[in-house]
Amino acid sequence: MEDTNNAEQLTFGEKVKNFFIHPTKVFAQYDEKPSYIIRLVLICIVSAIYAIVQFTMSKPYLEKYINNLTKGMDPQQAEITKKAMGIFSSAPIVAIEGIIGVIITVFIASLVYMLFIRVFKGKIKYGQVVSIYTTAYMAAVVGLIIKTIYMLISKRPLNISAQTDPTLLNKIIASYDIFSIWQLVLMALGISTVAKISKKKSAIIVIIIFIILILIAIGTFMLKKK
Repeated sequence: MEDTNNAEQLTFGEKVKNFFIHPTKVFAQYDEKPSYIIRLVLICIVSAIYAIVQFTMSKPYLEKYINNLTKGMDPQQAEITKKAMGIFSSAPIVAIEGIIGVIITVFIASLVYMLFIRVFKGKIKYGQVVSIYTTAYMAAVVGLIIKTIYMLISKRPLNISAQTDPTLLNKIIASYDIFSIWQLVLMALGISTVAKISKKKSAIIVIIIFIILILIAIGTFMLKKK
């Protein structure tokens, strides 16, 4: 395994370059000096912008879908349905919800990862896990930026089927893509590098948590269907 002790400190430009070509060099920095605040702020900003653009582009489609869905309903029931679908939300509220969701996800997911890493005999601190997680999350950020640009150019929302045809498959497809897979790969590399465990063990940790998330998504979907 690569020795990450006394890792050479990288400049910002080197970190950006190595994120794409040699991510373990970036993760090695957290062996001695965990850091994540700047990345967390960036994640929140990009997520908020994406949420606003997605909401703005989706609203006409959702309005049409909900109008068809609520035809013949009691007016009060129709209004409750529209509120449940978020049709009365505003862009600022959507952005704030997105930011809060990101912050909760980062810190809770990092805690879960830390517990699993320690079960697999990895030596790691919570701040290091948050640093790894926010770095791996940059893959998703790249995806959000590309998706936002696409929506602004095409004037069409992405993953609208997850809202207008909320099947389990559509929900899962909307949640996972090539950028999510990239994020998982980076997470495994980061855990292996900082926690000093094998890549096989770190991959198992990531896969276990991924499966747990899928099972939670299935369970939530089934409960909503009842």
